[in-house]
Amino acid sequence: MGRRGPAVGLLAGTGFLAMAAFAGMETTLAFLGRDRYGWDATSIGLALAAAGLAMAVVQAGLVAKLARRWGDARVAAAGAVTMAVCMAAVSVAGTWWLCLAAVCLLAAGHGLLTPTVSSLLAAAGPAERRGARLGAGQSASAAARIVGPAASGLLFDVGTALPYLAGAASAALAAAAVLAVPAVEPTGGEEEA
Repeated sequence: MGRRGPAVGLLAGTGFLAMAAFAGMETTLAFLGRDRYGWDATSIGLALAAAGLAMAVVQAGLVAKLARRWGDARVAAAGAVTMAVCMAAVSVAGTWWLCLAAVCLLAAGHGLLTPTVSSLLAAAGPAERRGARLGAGQSASAAARIVGPAASGLLFDVGTALPYLAGAASAALAAAAVLAVPAVEPTGGEEEA
């Protein structure tokens, strides 16, 4: 399989940290909404739908424009920082609309991070190893979808703000990890769409 460079490990780690934070939010938002704001199942569904819409809008075109202007690593880091700030905001939001705004911005930040990390993984080595690099990223993301909800559920039982504060720390680490990635040049002569 060959040796993975430091860029692949850092990028897979970035994806893991960000996805663990995001999946933890998805898992505990229903409990937070119920306990803090009196949300019912419809309200929780609408909040998650609004978050999904925010992510879709970002990924439908904004992320590509930003990446062309600022580069994938900077956009990914900006997405992670946005996630960290919004996770912290969710932990202290005193009104439902502030919580909803923070959740939507958090989803938008995740929407900036996910495709740019994939792009960085694709460019992080020889073209013939691209699938292995992208697979490593997907494996890290899948593992985060196991760890994030489990950890967030345990933390929520201790204190309602804890999963969001842990998510903020995780997202901040994701920003640091992606910024630590050595600069990569696209290989194989492909043109980006």
